[in-house]
Amino acid sequence: MESSNPFLQRLSPKEKEDYQASLEKWTIHNLPIFKEKISNEIDNDKKHQEIIQLCAKSFADTDLAKATGYEFYFAEPLIEFGGEKKGNHSFDLLLYSESTHRAILISCKSSISNAKSVLIEFEKAKKLVKEKIEYLTRECIGDDLELENIEYVLCVYEKDEAKIIDSLEGQEKKPKKSQKYNPSEVIVWVYHPKSDIIQIHENHSHNNQQLTEYLFKGTGQSDKGSRFDLPYCSTSHSYRILKMAVIGECYAKQQVEGKEDPKIITKEFLMQVLMRNISLGAPIEVKRKIIQERMEQIIEYGKRHDILLPAGDHAFRLNCRGEHIKTVIKSFEEKFINNWTLSKAKKEAQKKAEEEIQKKIYKKTLFDY
Repeated sequence: MESSNPFLQRLSPKEKEDYQASLEKWTIHNLPIFKEKISNEIDNDKKHQEIIQLCAKSFADTDLAKATGYEFYFAEPLIEFGGEKKGNHSFDLLLYSESTHRAILISCKSSISNAKSVLIEFEKAKKLVKEKIEYLTRECIGDDLELENIEYVLCVYEKDEAKIIDSLEGQEKKPKKSQKYNPSEVIVWVYHPKSDIIQIHENHSHNNQQLTEYLFKGTGQSDKGSRFDLPYCSTSHSYRILKMAVIGECYAKQQVEGKEDPKIITKEFLMQVLMRNISLGAPIEVKRKIIQERMEQIIEYGKRHDILLPAGDHAFRLNCRGEHIKTVIKSFEEKFINNWTLSKAKKEAQKKAEEEIQKKIYKKTLFDY
């Protein structure tokens, strides 16, 4: 550590001892804080994917889809423009009715602390749609779609419903010039986790009357038998993709096939799995580029937290104990959380330890003077 830390090189032997003691103290102090942080991140990502999947599944060859004409088309519409400029945001899902040439764009939220911020982001996602409507229509949907035939949905957990509705109602009272977003263009769906259904808010409606009626009753439960699956998105937490794609599919399949070392996984195999499971409306060459970049990020993330090891230029090795899939998953979960927590706790502890030593040095300098 000393050779890579210029701060340590300037310290006397006694100051280095004090620094190490302070570093250990703050690391221990930080561990539970960062363990809770990563646990919350993973939990929120899981809840986010659950609500995305339920929304999509409800319109994937179901009675609701047949009755309303709306089908799930793809996830993360226009995600390819997410990093094009600062402030760009995209929706989670796109539903489309081929018979009426109408679309519904859905943004799902698993946890909301600031309703106003969420709704401003929602407005930015709408703005991106308006900017890219020709591309969305021509390259992604491949059909005729006009802006006036798009509806925008914000799907939230029941616990956050009141926050969003209060913010919308507050915005409606303001003059249009003062509004940060257009409340009249937000349709709220509410996810009820206990009953596992999604309903439209009682004061909201769609242009399609049948859709409104279906959503008043609630959708979700009747489609549980559907084989449709949307296990993760390109923007899902790397933990989720490592667990479900690398272990749940790549390792599991190679183990069943009796590979000599099923923990050695080629990038080509992982790429095939991600291409099959990640739903994107982008043209195939764009989708491939997005997923290729995401795959490289996930592999580097796994290596950084000692979950994956290098295995040549075109492969990597899963670095978790056990052979049985349940044992490997349990090992991964424990190892990832422990390594992530320790890494973040140490990094933050270094800042605190340096601050403490600098204060001591400053006081000593004043005293000597």
